[in-house]
Amino acid sequence: MAQNTRGVQSVYRIEPDFVAAQLDSVFSDVRIDTTKIGMLAETDIVEAVAERLARYRVANVVLDTVMLAKAAIRCCRLRR
Repeated sequence: MAQNTRGVQSVYRIEPDFVAAQLDSVFSDVRIDTTKIGMLAETDIVEAVAERLARYRVANVVLDTVMLAKAAIRCCRLRR
């Protein structure tokens, strides 16, 4: 997301497969005991992250999400 104090200018979608690959890359290199998660923009990305956290048995997870930017632009598209 491109954002400043005046608002959100642009949102760029990252593919869930890319997120999963990045997590696999990091988890295969170093042991991660704790992680903090910020905004996850779509359900598919949430599912990919959740699956990797379970697979690699990350013990401590801090969830610090943003659902709506100050500029009142929706940051997430989640399925129900």
